[in-house]
Amino acid sequence: MSAGGPNDHVTDLNTFWNARDVRSPDDIFATTRSGAFAQYDYLQTYYVGQGANLNTTTRFRKYVGEPGNRPLIYDYTAPLIEANVPITVRIRVNGERIRYYSDDRLVFDYTDTDPYPRGWFAFRTVASHFHIQDFTIWRPPAVSS
Repeated sequence: MSAGGPNDHVTDLNTFWNARDVRSPDDIFATTRSGAFAQYDYLQTYYVGQGANLNTTTRFRKYVGEPGNRPLIYDYTAPLIEANVPITVRIRVNGERIRYYSDDRLVFDYTDTDPYPRGWFAFRTVASHFHIQDFTIWRPPAVSS
């Protein structure tokens, strides 16, 4: 959302999922954080920065829980956010396969042979405002054999 305020830049819809902190793997809230981006290096998580760097890049990373080590899986130099225009983001995880969609457009399709099976979900924004609605997380029903 952009309305001319000091933090109304069109940038950085950051999404983390299956997140666990290696410093406190059983309780993500046991470790105090300041919000500095480098502190996220301690997470084992998947991350997409949609419209990062003032809406010039969109990146997909798999954080491995080591400072300075955030393997880059995909790096696009195309803006995917437009001021005051709603977007729909969908993340589909099915075992090893991860797909990230923006407005029903497949942005990332990745197969991880060593996937993170569980963890927390989070949004992070930087110098920007987002209005989030109709947010849902669900697990597909188990398949009977």
